Amino acid sequence: MKYPIASALITATLAVSSFSAQAVSAAEADEKSACMQAQHDKRTERLKAALELTPQQQDAWTSYRDSLTWHGQDRHLQDSAHTTTPERLKLMREQRQANEAEFERRAAATERFYAVLDEEQKKVFDKLSARYFRRAAHWKHR
Repeated sequence: MKYPIASALITATLAVSSFSAQAVSAAEADEKSACMQAQHDKRTERLKAALELTPQQQDAWTSYRDSLTWHGQDRHLQDSAHTTTPERLKLMREQRQANEAEFERRAAATERFYAVLDEEQKKVFDKLSARYFRRAAHWKHR
């Protein structure tokens, strides 16, 4: 190689810039996650206020609210560029199964909470959750 020092400097610069880009994207992901959590918390508190829960319903509410926390795996496939297609398919299959289990857990918690609501509260819950599902369907198709 004619210019070994220049080549080494270019390689080092590219490595550092790549690392910086990854650090920035991780920071951005953390910021986005925090923002989404704040929005989720606001929606949850609005729902609680709209339901006008009785003291007897507070334990059921707490259990329901806690069930909304994500317990599944990370949704993003890590290092997919360094895996083979069959490995990625296996990871995707495992992720789909984890998502299905997470859905079932949340659905069961929602049904338990819904069962303790009175008829007026069920109408409020239905109305507010329908708005959420319309919004979620819109996000899915972006």
